[in-house]
Amino acid sequence: MDLQNYTVITKQINEYKIGNNKNTDIYVYAYIKLCSDYQTGKSHIRESKISENIGISEDTVSSIVCRLKQDHSLLLVETKKIEGNKNINIYHFNQNPENYFFIDNKYFHIKLDIDIKTELKVKGFLLLLKSICINNTNMILTKNGKDEAPNISQIAKELNQDRKTVKDLLDKCINLNIIKEIPNGYYILNDYFPLNVKGTISNGIYNTICQFCVEKGVIPPKRNKKAIGIITQRFHIPEKELNLIPKDIKNREQFIQTHSLLHNLNLRCKNLPTKISMEYFAKILTGKNTKDKVKPKSKLVFGIG
Repeated sequence: MDLQNYTVITKQINEYKIGNNKNTDIYVYAYIKLCSDYQTGKSHIRESKISENIGISEDTVSSIVCRLKQDHSLLLVETKKIEGNKNINIYHFNQNPENYFFIDNKYFHIKLDIDIKTELKVKGFLLLLKSICINNTNMILTKNGKDEAPNISQIAKELNQDRKTVKDLLDKCINLNIIKEIPNGYYILNDYFPLNVKGTISNGIYNTICQFCVEKGVIPPKRNKKAIGIITQRFHIPEKELNLIPKDIKNREQFIQTHSLLHNLNLRCKNLPTKISMEYFAKILTGKNTKDKVKPKSKLVFGIG
């Protein structure tokens, strides 16, 4: 995948404390980050352009930028005077944050079936929810929830917001089918927060299993390197390569069914348990467990007989 199709957002956004419009502020912050240079981390976008592209007034954008520039941990704003006594902001971002997540740039173009002000709040809130997800997951887990209900007060505290605002936005996200309540937490359902963007075989396997779980209504498992390694030995041919095998090759369908991860997930995992792990998939798909030694994978040979 092309990394320039994604924007890196620091998880430090959950520490933003300025003003009472944190969700919209963070969405605007992320949009400015989207418009930054991939290599230098600088953005020269004008406030008028932000206003035009996002759909809020330029005065509102100016107010948000004034608040954002007070938080030097998120970005630094350099203001320069240009011709006509006009000012232009240059936004400087840290290109290598210690803790971060990816967002598909298409996220900034999706439209929700709500008014624009509420939409920006919801989309900014979702970014903040992602910032407190367990690393390498789209899952938020809380502690001490009553009868396994999510602890909304804990989420509000982590996001530096009041409980009522957080509860209202969580309900909106659930109604819009972009998050799902799970025991002691929530799971982000949409496809705009990829867990990885490098097209490695192991990433492809993990992404396929996660998507399969979501479609089955089950919370995807945490990443387990050894379990994925075991599955990789059996299903090391990417689905897109299987689809390129010439149709006139003998036993083509049998070969594809044998090596297709998605085919075998549908065949062997028709009824998933509520709580699931990568070790479970390794056992079901290969008959091996994480205690087995992983052998070097063999080279791909299409000349099947």
